[in-house]
Amino acid sequence: MFEIREYCYNLLNSTSILQKCIDSGFIPDSIKSVDELEGADQAAYEKEKKYQLGLYEHSWRDVIMNHLKCERPNFVNANLLNNSAGSTEPLYIYPVYMTSGK
Repeated sequence: MFEIREYCYNLLNSTSILQKCIDSGFIPDSIKSVDELEGADQAAYEKEKKYQLGLYEHSWRDVIMNHLKCERPNFVNANLLNNSAGSTEPLYIYPVYMTSGK
């Protein structure tokens, strides 16, 4: 299960946010996972993550509908679909094709 903006990022980008931070020089090369981040490195990662995921704040519907093989994706908390722009609760998606009763 993915938060919708994170899923959109993963669909359209081949590198992780952590790797982008390392490539940009925000984080040292010695860091291998998000769990190793502390202090200023953690703050730099969170800032870049917020920026990258924020790119999909309003365009996530187009990204999802253009990349899924099924017509109706399965959203975990679908009641937020109509007011997702004003909601502070994240929207989640199952990135698989699922049919009811299976």
